[in-house]
Amino acid sequence: MDKTQLWIQLRGKFTNVLTLKHEILQLPILYWFFGNFLAAYFLFFISPVFLNPEQSMKFGPYLDAITPIGGDLRLFLSMGRAFADQGDFSNAYPPLVTLLMTPFASMDPAAVYKVFTLIIFLSYLCITVVIPSLIVKKEQGLLLIVALFLTGLSSYGFHFEMERGQLNVIAFQFVLIAVYLFHYKPRFRYLAYVLFSIGVHIKIYPAIFILMFIDDWKEWGVNFKRFAGIGILNLAFLFVLGYQPVSAFLHGITNITTLASYVWIGNHSIKSFVMLLQAGQFQEVLSNYKLFAFQSWAAENAAKVGSALTILVLLCFLLVAFRSFQQNAKGFNPDIFIISTLVALLVPAISHDYTLSILGSAVGIALGNRIGLEPNSRFRLLYILLISLISFAYSSVLFSYTNKSLLLQNNLPALMVMLFSFTIMAFLPQPAPDSKIFLDT
Repeated sequence: MDKTQLWIQLRGKFTNVLTLKHEILQLPILYWFFGNFLAAYFLFFISPVFLNPEQSMKFGPYLDAITPIGGDLRLFLSMGRAFADQGDFSNAYPPLVTLLMTPFASMDPAAVYKVFTLIIFLSYLCITVVIPSLIVKKEQGLLLIVALFLTGLSSYGFHFEMERGQLNVIAFQFVLIAVYLFHYKPRFRYLAYVLFSIGVHIKIYPAIFILMFIDDWKEWGVNFKRFAGIGILNLAFLFVLGYQPVSAFLHGITNITTLASYVWIGNHSIKSFVMLLQAGQFQEVLSNYKLFAFQSWAAENAAKVGSALTILVLLCFLLVAFRSFQQNAKGFNPDIFIISTLVALLVPAISHDYTLSILGSAVGIALGNRIGLEPNSRFRLLYILLISLISFAYSSVLFSYTNKSLLLQNNLPALMVMLFSFTIMAFLPQPAPDSKIFLDT
């Protein structure tokens, strides 16, 4: 074979490689999402369950379950019972939670738990399928929503939510319905403000979604009046049981944020991550990678790391808000919605993994109307990378920390990856409304 023939063959093979690369990059964006989703499934389920060093199927307890079941719900019921019997209020939850639990105080906790389990399930159906399907109109987006719902049903976070009898899904449902009514059923806006306030007073962190009640970013006066009205309504809710419960609630909130007992690998808040660094939680694995100096530096500067992470989270939030203001984005704003959700998961000092049960709803809505459209050709590779990172990071949080290596057991890194990815995506050129859907090409 002479040099000319060899060159022709090499050039042909190189051309084939380039063609294959081009075809791979032109795959529908939805394929990239599910491809990375399956990669995380293999890594965090198939591998630890079937391919572990013990050479046996290893599928043991994957959350720190409490007997009897519904531990947090039983706590809420005891709060309602104490208030109903003695007028006592001495907890760190908003007074509205105690008021809502008072009618159930005299009932059998096991019976109440059964009812609340059904309510949690129906609320999860509402936030992951019903409301998102009313907001997302694209066929591929609806497929994504259904997939996130089905996978979320077997997720560690959702099971954790039901096992504890928690109220995150219920509170998030109030907020999502409120936002939907505000943007799509304007005649029910006053009802939306009430529902939003109920959600805030069940779980304080939904207050971050206040920016979802902006119609026109340039109407400063209207927005200020609306926010002031919602603020007054929330202040009224705070005093539903009088002044003394408000004082006890504020005192409890101040104390609870300083308790180290709430810090563990299943608390993905920034504060928890900082305290885990200080305690040398990741020392063993970092030592295995010969990162002794980094471990020492991280432990000594954990507070600075926490401050830096908090600044980065708030900066992402402000950047997306500025982008929305710059574009004067009107109607339901999926970028603000997903960023607000991630901030709500990261910033509160106590953010156990059961709060992850609300994430699938926000991801489905954020990507639903975007994932089936042709991105700008100049940013297609970046867009694929961001979708892949979001998919892998999101699917990783569906699995228990018991299935992961030490560095990945805490979900803060995955949430930060999603936060950065969605922030960058908010600044990418938006696909044209009439863009072709890949599956149709």
